Amino acid sequence: MKKMIALAMAAILSLSALSGCSDPAAGTTAAADGGTTAAAAAPEGKLTPSTTENITVRMETSATTSNNYVIFTGIGSLISNAFENYNMSAEISDGSAETVRMMAGGDWNMGILTTYAEYMGYHGQEVYSDVTPETFNFIMGGYPLACHLIVPEDSDIQSFEDIKGKTVGVTMGNVDPDFKIALEAYGMSLEDVNIKELSAGDVSTGLSDETLDAGFMIYGLPGAPISELAVTKGIKLVGLSEEAVSAIHEKYPYYSAITIPSGTYEGVDQDTGTYGSYMAVCGRTDLSEDFVYDYVKYVCEHTEELKTIHAIAPEFCKENANIGACIPVHPGAAKYFDEVGIEYEK
Repeated sequence: MKKMIALAMAAILSLSALSGCSDPAAGTTAAADGGTTAAAAAPEGKLTPSTTENITVRMETSATTSNNYVIFTGIGSLISNAFENYNMSAEISDGSAETVRMMAGGDWNMGILTTYAEYMGYHGQEVYSDVTPETFNFIMGGYPLACHLIVPEDSDIQSFEDIKGKTVGVTMGNVDPDFKIALEAYGMSLEDVNIKELSAGDVSTGLSDETLDAGFMIYGLPGAPISELAVTKGIKLVGLSEEAVSAIHEKYPYYSAITIPSGTYEGVDQDTGTYGSYMAVCGRTDLSEDFVYDYVKYVCEHTEELKTIHAIAPEFCKENANIGACIPVHPGAAKYFDEVGIEYEK
């Protein structure tokens, strides 16, 4: 169910203390697609915005139990406190499918999407064929969601090809397209593997009791159930070749090469090459260019404040800002990218 929530008062108060800001003054609120207006000097304790318009932005922040909810309600509080005339409100969603449709329909101004949903939603393809295409743009990228192929520590599976004929537990919703395209890169199909579509907990259990030969999960780094399995059972990560990852990216541009660093999981002491998607902030094409410029600039240049929100919030940073841009970049974000030399496809 769609419902609008106010940003948590406790977060606002604590972040106000952090930035030395008071609550924004009440006033008439303009639509988020307002035009450019020359900015006046900011009140004491506030940053100078690129426009004097009062702008309210409704941003999807995922489910309340998610990392994204914590990250983006926190960033929304920071933005609302830093700029006198910007007010960000958080929207709860059931996932990318709802987010794409609510942005396309104009109900929400911004949202956080996987690069798969970003690409397909923008083009109105596959599960988004009912969505009006080209209604939103890329704003900035963040942390990766890596595909993990996990086997027990003593497994004889050494390479991806070795799973042919094996029983593989795949987390629900990740068989097609995620697991399927990796098989394709190695000349295999879903029929070449005995697939069990399971919850993450059941995949972990199957690897522990050895009713599964391998497990396929998609998580940010580190993934909690994988970390637990590494401690309790002992695991190996099976990587993909550079050629396979390149083939995946060439055919499916919303997937990228990702490296799982050595030491991410206990007992895994080498880097593992794989593929996956990134979390990307997207916004409607009619969202104020001035607001988007200020938003991206603030997030990229206030890493210390982001550290107070969540451990992975600083992944939304200048170094990662262009990662996952598989659709056109919003003009406001492009203005900042050009200003600081961040490359992107024009």
